[in-house]
Amino acid sequence: MNIIRRNERSGLIEKEHEETRSLRSVVVAVIPSYLFNWPTTTILGRKKTLVCLYLICSISISILTALIMLLEEVPSWAKMVLSLGGKMAITAAFGLIWYYSTELFSTKYRARVIGEANMFGRLSSSCSPYINDIFGEELVWGPSALFSLTSLAAAFIVTLLPETKNKIMDQGIDDQPGIGPSSSSLLTSPEPDPL
Repeated sequence: MNIIRRNERSGLIEKEHEETRSLRSVVVAVIPSYLFNWPTTTILGRKKTLVCLYLICSISISILTALIMLLEEVPSWAKMVLSLGGKMAITAAFGLIWYYSTELFSTKYRARVIGEANMFGRLSSSCSPYINDIFGEELVWGPSALFSLTSLAAAFIVTLLPETKNKIMDQGIDDQPGIGPSSSSLLTSPEPDPL
């Protein structure tokens, strides 16, 4: 009995050690992903950087999905490298989304859009563990395939958005092209009232 108890204890200690190591890897991967945004958005712009990040995530997770489908046992280093590659890309994309979306919308709608984006982000982060557990029991490669396709769809949708690099942020509805007066600009002062 004592041998079995000792083995269980050492197994638990080893499991805790593996969980701590993977947690450290994720934390170490998050820092460079946020630092990655600054030079790339300065050089490439917000739109191209966001599309590239979604594609990197999608490719990384697609390769992991293919390995899970083709191999009986995927090497742990391959799982870790591909998962962290996708995690780094999606973390950088998440950080970039916040300031890209503030530049896309005028001041009148900015708070509402950020609030709705935050709500859907929280909803999806609440659903992802259930997708991973429930869908993963049916198809081992299912959650990876779903997350990869979602990233690919997001990359396509971002290509439809305008670039905001070196553009003046809209302050109101009058700043929208084709809607407000043609002379409306943040750089020129409005005409004084005749009163």
